[in-house]
Amino acid sequence: MDYIRDAVEYLENYDNLKRSLENLKLDIMELNLDLKSGAMKGIKYSDMPKGDSANLPDDVIVNKMYKLKVKKNEYALTRKMLEKMDEVIDKLPELDRNILRSWYIDGLRGDTILTHTGCSERNFYRCKSKALKVFAIQLHGIKAV
Repeated sequence: MDYIRDAVEYLENYDNLKRSLENLKLDIMELNLDLKSGAMKGIKYSDMPKGDSANLPDDVIVNKMYKLKVKKNEYALTRKMLEKMDEVIDKLPELDRNILRSWYIDGLRGDTILTHTGCSERNFYRCKSKALKVFAIQLHGIKAV
């Protein structure tokens, strides 16, 4: 596993993860509303197949409950990763934090990022490499070393 590449993926998708958290929250609210509204009805046993058929109709309520559980789990995992990323980034030195946010999260390039970080081009790329390694190690722990 390439921890530097993983760290880059997490940083480049930071905004997507934030949006995904919002969407998951909306999905969870919608599923909760469906389950609590009473609009869903159980299976009518008169509609059940006769004989030894294994093709039973889906239980809508159970499926919604399963979806709710999956969405809650995805929400918790995404939130935990975002909190961990925020914690690691916030503990980095200011220059490292600025470089990672500007390059990977904000997508700044060229002279804009050099002006924003106050670095020369050569120094910027050296510092970016160092900051990324520190971020990857702190994010993944001992496995990244």
